[in-house]
This record gives sequence, structure tokens and C-alpha cells, in this order.
Amino acid sequence: MVIVRHGENARAVIERVRERLREVEPRSPRACASVHDLRPSDLIPRAIDTLKHELVLQMVIVSS
Repeated sequence: MVIVRHGENARAVIERVRERLREVEPRSPRACASVHDLRPSDLIPRAIDTLKHELVLQMVIVSS
């Protein structure tokens, strides 16, 4: 489990975790499996796009 500290860049943290997993995986026992379910990297761009859309919408409403 990875927890991103307050104020940290989530994208950077996820990328560092992915790098570390790539380093460790070849040395891990075969019975040990890692699950690469780092979905915040997918959610962050979508959240930013949604926020941009809503802000533009609100600017149009306010300026009308």
C-alpha cells in the first residue's frame, strides 16, 4: 500500500513507486507477486480535466 503525504506530488510518488517495483521484481521470489494497481495516475488527469471544464462553465455562467 502506498500513501501519498499531504503536499506531495501524487504523480511523482506513483512514478517513483513504479520504478522501485521494476527494480525489486526480478529479485523477488516467484511465489511473491506484486499488484500494480496505481490508479491515481489515471484519475488525476481526469480530475484536472473535470475541474477545468467546470471552471470554464462557471465563468461562462457568471459572465452572462
